[in-house]
Amino acid sequence: MKKIFSILSLAFLLLIPIKAFSANRTHISDWYIKDFKSEITVSQDSTMEVTEKITADCGNLPDKHGIFRVLPTKINLDNGKTLQTPIELHSITDSSGNAYKYTESKEKNTITWKIGDTNKTVSGVNYYNIKYKVSNVIRFQDGYDEFYWNLSGNYWEIPIDQYSAIVSFTQSFAIDPEKVSLYSGAVGNNNASSTNFTLPENNQIQITHFGTIDPGSGVTVSISFPSGFFNPYVFSFLFLYGKYLFLLIPVLVFFICLHFWLKYGNDKRIDKVTTPEFEIPNKLDPMTLGVIDTQGNFTTSFVSAAIISFGVNKYLKIEEIEKAGILSQKDFKLIKIRELDNDATKAEKYLFNDILFFGGASEANLSKLKTIFTKNYHSLSADAIDNTIEKGYLSKTANKMKKVLLIPVVVFAILISFVASISGFLTIALSMSIIIMIIFILIASKYTESGLETKWKIEG
Repeated sequence: MKKIFSILSLAFLLLIPIKAFSANRTHISDWYIKDFKSEITVSQDSTMEVTEKITADCGNLPDKHGIFRVLPTKINLDNGKTLQTPIELHSITDSSGNAYKYTESKEKNTITWKIGDTNKTVSGVNYYNIKYKVSNVIRFQDGYDEFYWNLSGNYWEIPIDQYSAIVSFTQSFAIDPEKVSLYSGAVGNNNASSTNFTLPENNQIQITHFGTIDPGSGVTVSISFPSGFFNPYVFSFLFLYGKYLFLLIPVLVFFICLHFWLKYGNDKRIDKVTTPEFEIPNKLDPMTLGVIDTQGNFTTSFVSAAIISFGVNKYLKIEEIEKAGILSQKDFKLIKIRELDNDATKAEKYLFNDILFFGGASEANLSKLKTIFTKNYHSLSADAIDNTIEKGYLSKTANKMKKVLLIPVVVFAILISFVASISGFLTIALSMSIIIMIIFILIASKYTESGLETKWKIEG
């Protein structure tokens, strides 16, 4: 039988027109593969080792750096199920064994090796030897085991002029030629007229494609074996459930944040009964009072209170400006009477000198201060909060904890932009972690003993 197939194969080769084998191209408009040879060894554990020897030509075209090799890591089966085919790259070298530079990227169902140096252009004929391992390549059907694989791959965007493959099996047995099927062309194409196979050894099959393989097309082989011939591939625990372990990240982040919050940010309760107060606690300014009352937050209402306080203490005068027309809005003029006293807080001085009367102005319309106020709001709020901490009403340690938590928030946000296309579970885990940390940042302020006493007085 073996001799018969060898004779038939030779006869088939002789009948193929010489032009079917593509010679060197006279006009090169892009990369093309002159010759592509695959050497594949399939093991009993449903894994296979692959060596690809690719001869590619880009002529004298400018700005060429290398080729792309794309392989499937997940295959959709006819029964609606999916077949995971993990791929492990061993090496990418030239014909002399020198390593190529490459970048690896993973999509939902594929892995891509972009071969070549972005800082180095190439021309003419280039040789690429790619070695990798593929797992879980055997399909276990009802009553038989099947090795089904797209040998050349359907993801090429450049033509392949010559392709051949040798597939060997580690078990010693005779391949039944009646159990071999070949397919060529685009996905779903059952045409086998341009492919042929021989059986040089009992456990080996050699496959040859005649003519050019167009972009998006490939050569596929199917070989059936008795049921139980192969052992199912055993996936590791990390491969099967590793993506779910990412969800432990936000859990860990929560307990770390909770630990430090309980230690540095959790307030004691005020057990005293609230009693009426008729004086401003500690003669504090409105912005400091507001920050204490809100436990480290700052709002625009504190600024309104501060402006009114400036007026009450004769630092400025507030005059209402009459409407210029029916559609005009009410406005107020702030007129400086005198400078602030030296004991004014940093926030008060910033509001008075750098916002209300910017540049030494003696008066300003309130409506025209919106732009400069918006621009300086963050600095003003930071001064008011820092002043409250410096005076000992809020914990310095708790404030440091808030600033420290901002670092992983930024780091996780940057990481999301890199992993979003690779792992949905990791993206979700990092996003949840950011939300958890932001919540703890918002609640991390803590009163000192003086702060608790002042808060009690404010409530009175």
